[in-house]
Amino acid sequence: MPFRVVRGPFSFAGNLHLAKVRCKTGMHSAVRITGWTMPTYASKVEVSYSQLAADADLAELVELFVGELPGRLRQISDAAAVGDLETVGRIAHQLKGAGGSHGFPQIGPPALKLEQAARETKSPPAIFAVLEELTEVCDRLRPGLPE
Repeated sequence: MPFRVVRGPFSFAGNLHLAKVRCKTGMHSAVRITGWTMPTYASKVEVSYSQLAADADLAELVELFVGELPGRLRQISDAAAVGDLETVGRIAHQLKGAGGSHGFPQIGPPALKLEQAARETKSPPAIFAVLEELTEVCDRLRPGLPE
């Protein structure tokens, strides 16, 4: 179901840029990710580091994974905005496995929830609500070791 921007962009958690969107019929509204940047510091946000961060051989892979998260979240948002729930479910499924493989098991539950929502609910507002949960988890992820 295509959406159009009716208000936005505005910021969420200081670095997630969202737009309020409404379907053409005006019956459904949701939040769509329009941009996401890694914060330079997190004074009020509890951050999470990879369980694999201490392994020097894997540190570069973890950094690449965290760096690719904004793009993956945008892909999900874009797919959901046009009603491509198959793509939403596929990328959510990939993130579920990749998160654990890169030492971020906390990605698994919201990614699974999103995958199930894409397969079962078929409701854009529900998809965007679960995507917001996944985005909040991803927003806290950091490569490297805590200082």
